[in-house]
Amino acid sequence: MPLNLYGKAIVDKDDMNYILNQGFDGFELALRKKDIEDNNYKETLNILKNYKEHIKTIHLPHCQLEEFPDVIEKIKQLYKCVFENKTLPILVIHSKYMLNMMLIYLYPKRVLKKLTISFTIENQPGDSIDFIINYITKNNLNICLDTAHLWISYPEKEKYLEALESLLKTGKVKVIHLNDVEEKQINNYKIPIDNQSIQEEKEKQTIPWEETMELIQKYCEDKDIPIIIEVPKEKQKESKEVIEKILNRIN
Repeated sequence: MPLNLYGKAIVDKDDMNYILNQGFDGFELALRKKDIEDNNYKETLNILKNYKEHIKTIHLPHCQLEEFPDVIEKIKQLYKCVFENKTLPILVIHSKYMLNMMLIYLYPKRVLKKLTISFTIENQPGDSIDFIINYITKNNLNICLDTAHLWISYPEKEKYLEALESLLKTGKVKVIHLNDVEEKQINNYKIPIDNQSIQEEKEKQTIPWEETMELIQKYCEDKDIPIIIEVPKEKQKESKEVIEKILNRIN
């Protein structure tokens, strides 16, 4: 079974159509807080009902810790209204306002224990691999593996690859975000152009993509894991082609 490469889009018809027209047959939906506010909620539901077949994962809106329980309730309503008895997208729980996995889980623990939707918690920049593995194992959690966040934690090739394989071996990785990061700038994600003649792009590359994709293919090939190309929408098609070329070389 080939790896499932998907794009990423916001709640906007033009944005979702753009991603689908770039050759993706699905995407991660990046929900924003405004999408689930009362004055926008009905419109959000109407839009999503027309695209539900293409929504493979849903990223929780970035929210403050105290907002988390209310946001989760809105998400539960959204799943019930939009997807009905369809296959439910995996929920990715991550917030730039809570840069610690324990904050995301331990404080609202009772909220998540009652959540019947399949969810993953995204690894955060700076989390050690020992902490992540112990944490997800102890709490029986699944994880969304973000390659840029992992690189920030381990910004050296060998240590990064060792951490990546250790995490993949757990069998707890259920969603993957493919993205790169320049000079530890957390929000500057970019998969480099796969063209050795473009020296500027070659020098910007941090993550060793050949080895990364070899490991992902080794542990995820037959597991139907959504792999999200998490880069700006104008670069998603190009980045998908880069990854596909790498996979073709591996095979």
